[in-house]
This record gives sequence, C-alpha cells and structure tokens, in this order.
Amino acid sequence: MFRDFLDILEARADAMRRLHSAWLTNAFKVGSRPPRIPTRKVEDGGGGGWGSMMETPEGRAWAEEFWQGALDHPEAA
Repeated sequence: MFRDFLDILEARADAMRRLHSAWLTNAFKVGSRPPRIPTRKVEDGGGGGWGSMMETPEGRAWAEEFWQGALDHPEAA
C-alpha cells in the first residue's frame, strides 16, 4: 500500500517536472519575462510574492484551476 502511494507520488512529481519543462521551454521561445520567485510565505502577507495576482478573483480562480488540474491529471503533462 505504501509502495502504491510512493509510485503515485513519483508519477505526479515526474508529470509536474515535464509540465514545468514544457512551460519554461515555451516561455523562452516566445521571449516571455520569467516569473518572479516568491520570497515570502503566503501567511506572511503578499501572497508569497504573488499578491497582485492572488488579490483578484480571476487570479485566485486561475491558480485553483491550474493546481487542481495538475494534481488530478498528472498523465496529461
């Protein structure tokens, strides 16, 4: 049972690495500005460095949708 959990966790981690790699490759191809790396915890204010995005309903909805999809469907990456 624990081995099954580890297999699922490993598969999700691999899928997230592939998703991130694809996103990063595309961002550099189109010349996008790389995102800032958060420097503060969400609990400490500022949304972990993403405060401006997380202050809007659209930003919060986008983040929720992204993470829900990423965690529910690791095979899609």
